[in-house]
Amino acid sequence: MNDDARLLTISEVRQRLGGISHSRFYTLARELDLPLYKLGRLTRVRERDLAAAVVRLPKIGQSTRSSGNVDGPGQRG
Repeated sequence: MNDDARLLTISEVRQRLGGISHSRFYTLARELDLPLYKLGRLTRVRERDLAAAVVRLPKIGQSTRSSGNVDGPGQRG
């Protein structure tokens, strides 16, 4: 099997993302539109889908939410 087609467990993915919590994983999966695959009761993530999702993570200094404040904090127009 091609390495990027490998199916990862949720625990493996959480560890690769710095040991994030179970609930934070599912929040991130939803925010990043990360495809999850069900094999019976098991949930898996394709390695290539995880790599693509990581690229979509916000970089430090970039906000993922619009605060509505165009001028920035502490500034008034």
